[in-house]
Amino acid sequence: MRALIASLVVLVGLTGPALGWSQFPASESTGVVQAVELDTSSLIIGGYRYRVALDAHVEIDGTYGAYSMLSPGTKVRFICLVISGEEREIVELETLPPGTVLEES
Repeated sequence: MRALIASLVVLVGLTGPALGWSQFPASESTGVVQAVELDTSSLIIGGYRYRVALDAHVEIDGTYGAYSMLSPGTKVRFICLVISGEEREIVELETLPPGTVLEES
């Protein structure tokens, strides 16, 4: 019985992230890109630095793109994992139309 439980724990640990399960809470937000930092694979949005995941899904104007194609002033909607108080990782990002009004938080 212990072997079965141990096997299930290992299986969930190995396949959980591939199935979209994460040990970190996800947060959805909108904001304006203030800086694109290619050397650290990061974006500064709303005064916070967000690392961009290597496998992040990025859509620019409705089509696949790369975060490096963004420019300061671009309005975006994104989902990030909150790894710690200071460490956040974007896993999904899409640009918003220029006329979009963002809610202030």
